[in-house]
Amino acid sequence: MDRFCLEVLIFKDSGVSRTAGGSIAVAVYSSILGNAQGKEAMRLVPAAVEAAGLDASAAPAVLAALPLGAKALLAVPGMTTDIAAAAGAAFQQSYVYGLK
Repeated sequence: MDRFCLEVLIFKDSGVSRTAGGSIAVAVYSSILGNAQGKEAMRLVPAAVEAAGLDASAAPAVLAALPLGAKALLAVPGMTTDIAAAAGAAFQQSYVYGLK
């Protein structure tokens, strides 16, 4: 095999390696972000909705509704727009923590 063919093979293989390495890195990063954000949301959101006046027993329903949007969040019993805003702000803050 001549030098040119060998260089072409090495160049092609390095592209595949970079693509595979990038895919693994994205998967690891996404997993770490999801885990960190989820743990922080479980801490911040209940405290925020309780401080805004919602009963603590509604916290699991709020956590379940947050990723589904405003309509789902406002359907939680006892929810007001002020409590929803507090929950949304706490949920956003959990992403800030996850991105650190």
